[in-house]
Amino acid sequence: MAATLRFVSALGASFLVGALVGACGPTRSPCATVVCDDGRVCEEATGRCISNGSDGGSDAGVDAGGACSPACSATQVCNPATNTCVQCVSDSQCACPTSSCTGNQCVVPTGRTPVTPSDTCTGAPTIRSCGASVTFQADLSTANDSSSGSCSASGAGGHDRMVSLVLDATADVSVTATASAGSAAEPVVYLLDAACTSASEYACADSLTGSAHFTLKSLPAGTYTLVVDSYSASAVGLVDVAITFGAPTLPANETCATAAPLPIDGGTVQVDLSTATDDLQISCDQASVTPDVVYAFQLTTPADVVVTASGSGANPSLALRSAPCRTGAELQCANAQTNGTETLRRRSLTAGTYFVVVQNSGTLGAPTPVTVKAVATTPLPPPPNDTCSAPRDLAFAAGSTVASFSVDTSAATDDYQSSCNALPDSPEVVYALTLGTRRTVTVTARSAPNAGSQPSISLRSAPCDGSSDAGTLVELACSNGTPTSAFIQVLDPGTYYLVVEAQGAQGAGPTDVTVSLTP
Repeated sequence: MAATLRFVSALGASFLVGALVGACGPTRSPCATVVCDDGRVCEEATGRCISNGSDGGSDAGVDAGGACSPACSATQVCNPATNTCVQCVSDSQCACPTSSCTGNQCVVPTGRTPVTPSDTCTGAPTIRSCGASVTFQADLSTANDSSSGSCSASGAGGHDRMVSLVLDATADVSVTATASAGSAAEPVVYLLDAACTSASEYACADSLTGSAHFTLKSLPAGTYTLVVDSYSASAVGLVDVAITFGAPTLPANETCATAAPLPIDGGTVQVDLSTATDDLQISCDQASVTPDVVYAFQLTTPADVVVTASGSGANPSLALRSAPCRTGAELQCANAQTNGTETLRRRSLTAGTYFVVVQNSGTLGAPTPVTVKAVATTPLPPPPNDTCSAPRDLAFAAGSTVASFSVDTSAATDDYQSSCNALPDSPEVVYALTLGTRRTVTVTARSAPNAGSQPSISLRSAPCDGSSDAGTLVELACSNGTPTSAFIQVLDPGTYYLVVEAQGAQGAGPTDVTVSLTP
C-alpha cells in the first residue's frame, strides 16, 4: 500500500503526497503527486485541493501516485518518495516467507511487531501467518460488547477486542488466551470470517477450566477475524494471547466451518481419526475423548437417508445435525455398536443442508481409518401396520405354534411410547395376536445379522392405543434387553397387541421376531 506524507504548502493548503500501487507511469501533471483529503480533489491548473466533484483533467488517475520513468516492471512498484522502481514500499507487497519490507526489499522478518487489538471489527490490526508464532496483550477492561461467540455466556455482556488474521497459505492455527498475571479476566476466543459474521464461526473456546484454547487444522488461506472476548462484563482485564501457525495436517474437516462434502449416492469417503481433536459434543457419545470430523450434504427433495461408519479397530458414532451446524438441532444420534459398523437412519428428511459428525469414541493415537458412506433414496411409505389402527395379524402355519418373521423398524414412524423405552424417535410396528384358549406366550426380538438394530417389545390388551372409552392403555409386558428383548406371559382367550419398537432412532433397522405358544 502507498506510504503517505502530510505537509503544508506555501499556499497554506493541506496536502497528502503518496503513491497508489500500479500508478507508476511517465505521465506528469501538477496533480501527479497530490492526494487531497476531506473528499476534495486536485485542480489540474493549479495543483491545489478544491471541493469540486471533478479535477477537470485527463491524466487517467496518475494524480494519486508517483511517476517512474521508465515505467516499473510487473515485479516492481514505484517508490513515490524517490520516483524509483523498487521491490516494495510496504509489507503488504511482500509474500511469505520474505514478508517484511525493509529498505524497499522483501526480507524474512526478524521479529513480530506487537499489535493492539481494536474495539470493533472495522480497522482491526492485521497479523500475517508468516513465522511460527505471535503474542499480544488485549485489555478487555475498557472494551465494548461488540460480538458474541457460541461458547460465550448468553446475555452476559462480555467485553471484546479483535485482530485480523491473514493466512497466505493453508495452515494449522492454534490460539491460546490466558488471563494476565493479576487479571480477573475469564477470556473467550473465537474465529470468524473476514466480515466478522457470527454465523461464520470456525471455533470457540472458553477458559472456565483454564486457558481458552482451540486448534484449527488445515485452515484455508484467507482473511479471518479473531475475537478475544470476556465470559461476562465483570470478568475483564488484561489477557495474554498466543497464536501459532504450523504446517497443515489432516483431517481438514474437524469443525462445522470446514465440513467436507459427503456424497449421498453410496460413494465412500475415508478419514483417519487418529490425528483429529475433540471439537464437538453429540448426545449419544459422552466419552471424555471423542476425536471427530464433520461432513455436509444437501437434499433438493425429501429423502430417506442412511449413513454408515466402519473401520477396523475404530469405535465410531454418528450424529445428524440441521443447519447451522454448530447450533442446529441434533436430529439423530447413533452409537449402538461397541466396535465395527455404526448405522444412522432418518426417514423422510426434508430438503435442505445437513451435517454428519463422525466420532471415534475414547480412542486417540493409533491409526484409525474410518470409512463413511451415505445413501439417500426416495422416501418409502410407512408399513401398513405402522399404528394400532391397522395391526397385522400374527399368523401361525397349520399345526404350528411358532411364528417367526422379520421387520425393518426404520421404515416406521414413532407413534407410541412403551413403559420400558422412553427414548425419542423410536419407530414401531403393531401386530395382533388372537387366542382361543389360555396360552403361555413367549416373544423374543433381536437384531437381524449385521443389522445393528436394538429392538424393544411390549404387549398390550385392548384397546391397543388406549383411546377408547374403556380407559387408559393396559401394558401387560415390556422388554428392552440387549441384544435380545424377550418376555413370557400367560394370557387368557382374547385379542392382544404386540408392539415391536426400536430403542431410539439409532436402534431402528431389520429385526427378527419369534412368537411361540405353549399350553
